[in-house]
Order: sequence, then structure tokens, then C-alpha cells
Amino acid sequence: MNKLRRESGITIHGDGEVGGKGEGLIRLGGAGIRRIAPLKTEVLSTEFYRRFMDNGKTFDEESLALLQTVHASFNGDPLSVRPSEKDEDDPMVATSGANTSFMLPNNHPDLARRFGQFLKAVTHAFTQHAQCDGGGNGGVAIVVNQINGVLDRMGVGDFFYPMSSGVADTFFYYPVAGKKPEEGVARVAFGHGYSTVRNDFDIVPVLTIRNPEKPSGISRGQTFFYAIDMGKNEVLEGRDMETMIQLHIRHASSDIIRHFGTDRRVDFDSLLADDRLGYASGLRQIVEEIATKLGPSQIEFTFNVLDGEGVFHVVQCKRMPKLDSKALVIPDDGKEIMLSTDHVQGHGIIEGIRSTIVITPFNYRKADHAEVKGRLRQLNQEMKERGERYILVCPGRVGTTNLEWGINVGFSDISAAGVIVEYGYDISGRPDIVVTEQEMTGGICGSHFLYSILGNAAADERVRQLRMLGSQGTHFITNLITTGAIYLHVDPSTSIFDPWFFEPPEGRESSPIYAKTFEDPVTAYADLFNKRCLIK
Repeated sequence: MNKLRRESGITIHGDGEVGGKGEGLIRLGGAGIRRIAPLKTEVLSTEFYRRFMDNGKTFDEESLALLQTVHASFNGDPLSVRPSEKDEDDPMVATSGANTSFMLPNNHPDLARRFGQFLKAVTHAFTQHAQCDGGGNGGVAIVVNQINGVLDRMGVGDFFYPMSSGVADTFFYYPVAGKKPEEGVARVAFGHGYSTVRNDFDIVPVLTIRNPEKPSGISRGQTFFYAIDMGKNEVLEGRDMETMIQLHIRHASSDIIRHFGTDRRVDFDSLLADDRLGYASGLRQIVEEIATKLGPSQIEFTFNVLDGEGVFHVVQCKRMPKLDSKALVIPDDGKEIMLSTDHVQGHGIIEGIRSTIVITPFNYRKADHAEVKGRLRQLNQEMKERGERYILVCPGRVGTTNLEWGINVGFSDISAAGVIVEYGYDISGRPDIVVTEQEMTGGICGSHFLYSILGNAAADERVRQLRMLGSQGTHFITNLITTGAIYLHVDPSTSIFDPWFFEPPEGRESSPIYAKTFEDPVTAYADLFNKRCLIK
């Protein structure tokens, strides 16, 4: 257990594996990306987990002594404790958002209580992994990072947060109209990065990196942000985001917020248009270097202003799939076309699809949501266990929090879907929406994909009316990318959509959800570059 090694500036404790997050950071550190500042990182290898399990889910004296040494090395700085699973750096495995990470204030005046909260975080990470792993021998490592940011002493308390956080992809897998996949994409926010991976409030949803542009349909900007509540510095029960708090922008200090907007909203306009503090150019340089040296990747980063200079830190680097950038040849083979649309995101061919799961707008009502979501989860699990990918048809938007406009599901509910079809614009499957005055002033969250499919600047006025920005968080989207899912929008008035999908099987005539089997397996052809998809 005394083994200690350093790789690419990262300290690794114990004789074990470092997991996917650890592997990604080591690979990034070895690439020597110029604009990324060093990040203090300590990794507890899987040996800690094995000893914890072998000792009856408690730490032996040697492990405790090493954990105290690791904790003390952060000198009271806020820190993150994040599980590092073995498959998290695999570009073909969907793991985003699967584990609970802990953001610790690490500021209690009693050192023993500070360490106690740190120990609870590691313990929760190990016990949660053991529950998911069934007590197996896979093990999990722990990545401990210093959190870089600012301590903001507000009238309502003390809070700590990075000035800006984001998720950036070297490749834009689901580009908005007029943008190229190779331009890359970032989802950025003021404050802690939870706002970029979740779907709790509006932030800056799309920033193409090589040609920075914020969609002009965003008029309100970001009005809320996440921060670490520095008063939550002792208790830790193992819940997601337990030490975090959501605050209004007006609570942030003016000296901090002025870099990103006004005291009422954050819009990033000056950082993007004028490249203030090297925000846009720095992110572009980082992404381009990573793409050249490491290939398709996704990073989670923070940005702070130190001594008048903009500084980037990267807290995670994940390998991503390589997308074939050539137009697709769709064979003219005379087979019956089940679906045809030019509203498509994703690229490639999925063969041998035998089944579809349909939520029909003719039977589905908002009151059915809980039952339908449970049944969808069950059917998805059955498909997953059979190793079968299917076509999901959903009225309105997949993932929306507004149950008039679609179905509120997470990635785990639809993880085996190879093709996801959003039919119409709401749960009635209507080809358009009659927007009321009340709806135009609402904050209805919608599908990132529906916005991307409809277009960028040319569709912004329509987007403002339909309130489609908001989007799923990046964890949802990243998982779809790793599974190679094809995302479609069917306009009932213009797309070809075989009525067979909405013909319930015998005995399920009144059911809002059902599964059907195609007479012969079908193939989905999605051409992102020519904006065309056929299923036949």
C-alpha cells in the first residue's frame, strides 16, 4: 500500500487501477496542452476499494493514514471526490452521470471534521459502487481534485464556485443547421458545472468553438447558477448535489459577474464577441490541440480570472467515438419505406432492427406519464438484456420537464434505443403549436435535438415562441453519442411515417404504450451531412 507513483503530474496512491477518469487525465497531462493550467489531482487506486471491501466495508489503519495524508495535501481548499470506473474512458460505453460525485467545502475549522466529511465521501463512493457491482471484484478508483474558483461572501451566506464551467467536444456530433461537425461545440455556464450537465435552468446551450456563435434566440441569458454552500461542511449522507445550492445571479458579487454579463443576467456576449480574457480563443486552442494530439474527445473544464488573466483547468477528459465524415450512400433497393424525414441528427447505419416501442399520441395523456415511464423502462431493460436495439417513437419531446410537451425520461430509461423519433411538437403529436400568451412567457424546457434539427439563426424567432431552448444536459447527450443513437423529428404534415406504427397490437388497442415487431428486420440510414434519414 506504500506504492506511490506520478504520471503526467498526477499522484497515484496504491497498487491498483486508476479508472476511466484517471486514465483520461493522465492522457491529457501527457499531451502537454498549452492553455490548460496544472490541476492538483490525487488518485486513490482500486487497491483502496479492495482493502475496504476485504475489511468488512471499513478502512484499515494503513488506508486511513494514507487518506489523511491525501486530504491534508489540499490545505483546506474546496475539493471534489469523484468515482472513477474502469469503462468511463471507453468511447463506446455510456457512463456519463452514472456515479455520484461529491463537492466538499473542506473549510470546517476543526480539521478532524473536515477529514470526516472527506472520509464519508470516499465511503459513499465505495458503498454505492458495491451496490451496483453486486460486490464484485471490479473495483473503483477515486479522483480527488482541487476545485478552482472564487469564495463569494454574500448576504445570504458564503459560497464557492468557478467563475465559468463547461463541457466541450472536439466534434459537434449533433450540429445545428449551418454548422459543421468539425467545428466542435461547448455548453458553458456561469458558476459550477452542474448547470451544464443537468437540465434545471437556461444557460448558453450551443457555442461552436472554431466559429463562436451564441444562438440569437437567447434573450434572457442565464439567471441562475450553482455554487458550493460553504456552510454544508460536516454532514454528508451520500445524496447527489448534497452540498450544492442554486442561486440567482443577483446574489453574485458584481466584481465577479461583470466578466460575464450584468448583475441581472449572464450572456457571455463580450467574452465571445470580443474574446475578452482569451475565453473564446483559449477554448478554441485547447480543443484544437486535443483533437490533434488525442483524437475525438470531450472535456469538462473551469475558467477563472486570476490576476487579470483568464485561466482554464480541465477536470475530466473522455475519449469519444470517431464519426465517419462522409456522406452516406442509401441503397435504392425497392424495400418499403417505413419512415423518411430530413429532420435528422446522428450519422450512420443501424441494421437488423426488429422492434419498436411506441408511445401513441392517440391514447397517451399526461395523467399516464408515471405508468408509461415505468413500462418504457421495463421494455427498454428487456431489449437491453436481449442485446437488441429498437426504434422509440414518442409524441413531442424526449426528456422535457413539461408533461404537456413530451415525456420526461432519463438516458437509463431509453438506453437500448437505436433510433429515437420525436413525433410532432407535443403529446398530441400536433404538427405545430398554437402558442398562447401564457406559454410565450413560460420557461418550458424542450429538446436540444428539436432545436438543432429545426435550424439555428433562421429558426430563432420560432424557437423563442415555442420555448424550445433549455435542452437535455450534456450527460444525456454524451450517452446518446457513445451509443451511436440516431435522433429524428417527424413532422406529421410533411414526413413519411407508416401508419403501422400507430396500429396497436391485438389486446393493446387502448394502451398508451406498446411494443411491436417488424415483419422483417429494418435498417435505419441516417445521413447527417445531407440531412436525410430513411428506415426501410
